[in-house]
Amino acid sequence: MSIAPAVIIHGLAFFGTCLPLPSVYALSALHLGKERNWRGFATYMAALPAFVFFLFLVFGAFGNEADDPLLFISGLLQRLLLVVAFSWITFTGLRLLRQP
Repeated sequence: MSIAPAVIIHGLAFFGTCLPLPSVYALSALHLGKERNWRGFATYMAALPAFVFFLFLVFGAFGNEADDPLLFISGLLQRLLLVVAFSWITFTGLRLLRQP
């Protein structure tokens, strides 16, 4: 059975997007930790990579193949991973909108 090129491109785009994000979180946390009004947000940014990696491992190890035990909720796991991984954009934007 061959894999369609679109499936390969989709998978590579997913990895190319989600794998660099934890470094963005860490660098942001380091920078924001120096700002007095952003220290609480920096803590959130510092904790985010661990949670994203955890969801990534759960999805990859238990919900990705046909015989995996969490396959029946693999779509939900993937959406949860994406919501958590990209939540920093929304939270950062909301914080910036509240700045004078």
